[in-house]
Amino acid sequence: MNTLVSFAANQRGETIKRYFFNAFLILLTLNILVNGVIVFANPLFQKYNLIISQQQVVLLLLFNLLNHTSYLVEHYYLITKNTRWLNRFSGITFIVTILLCGVILLMHSSLDYLLFAIVLSASFRFMWLIAILIRNNCFELVPSFLYQYVWQASLLSLSILLGSLADYLDEILVNLYFSKQWFAVFKYGAKEFPLLLLFSNALNTVFIQEIGENKELGLQKIKQLSARLMYWIYPLMIGLLFTSYYWFPKIFSSSFDQSNKVFNIYLMLAISRMLFPQSVLSGLGKNQYLVYASIFELIVHVGLSLVFLQWLGIYGIAAAAVIAYLSDKIFLMLICRYRFQVKVSSYVPIKTYLFFNMLLIVSFVVWNYLR
Repeated sequence: MNTLVSFAANQRGETIKRYFFNAFLILLTLNILVNGVIVFANPLFQKYNLIISQQQVVLLLLFNLLNHTSYLVEHYYLITKNTRWLNRFSGITFIVTILLCGVILLMHSSLDYLLFAIVLSASFRFMWLIAILIRNNCFELVPSFLYQYVWQASLLSLSILLGSLADYLDEILVNLYFSKQWFAVFKYGAKEFPLLLLFSNALNTVFIQEIGENKELGLQKIKQLSARLMYWIYPLMIGLLFTSYYWFPKIFSSSFDQSNKVFNIYLMLAISRMLFPQSVLSGLGKNQYLVYASIFELIVHVGLSLVFLQWLGIYGIAAAAVIAYLSDKIFLMLICRYRFQVKVSSYVPIKTYLFFNMLLIVSFVVWNYLR
């Protein structure tokens, strides 16, 4: 979907409609293939009690097909710059989901009925998507677009897959070197703050479009918006850093008192999340460099985890993740600078960034000393 945003930049009218329909076909096909894998693996799910009933399998298949495909709606409103309908769609679908889940749970307090309500909500979103396609009245295959689109999307998907692979490797390392109790402590603490992840991912998508339309203006937009985001993200991170000791055990359990230390280390991911070289490269259609960076990050992540866990235990694994994510961004920034002559200062508010990171690091050291 992010690849669609970069391809649709500088396009108008019928071209956007054709690109959108072709992207819809690709995404629908992928979801059908995933459903095929789920059906094929169903006997395995039954054997290990991963899915209790056939009814839940059917609900899972419907949810996967309808919900994941319907995310195209937000991207359509983004590439057509229709912010009014983007806001309306988000608000309406949110209300529909809450109402459906609430009403059905009041009638039948059952997990299966809750899943059914979520599938109904996904159906509503999917029908909205179909309505857009019908209104566009453009059902033309564009082979030249499909080839380039699938290739670039595959590169971007591979980079994301490699990046998320490190999280699973962390859990494997914790299982190998520590007890099940410590695994639970790590699992509950190794959580990135949702708002940070949400805003950084959303801005990344917007920045891809901005760079695709106009590189220089896009770089200025990244610098301006990321600076504005820093002014409230960093104080929030620092506030969470000093208060997690009190509220973390209350939200989960007193058994996970040590988890807040892992969580606080993960708050340091703000240092890398506030950098957007990946947006620059995706906007330029150079997703292959994201794959190279992900491979580099994976090597750094695993290597540092194996070293740090000897000294710091599970906290060393968390620290390795923070350093690895930052190394990924530095690698991409070097690619931007020396391969595409994009200076760091053109899209990073350096003084603001360094000030807030220094403040965050000092806060972390003070918190660690107080603890």
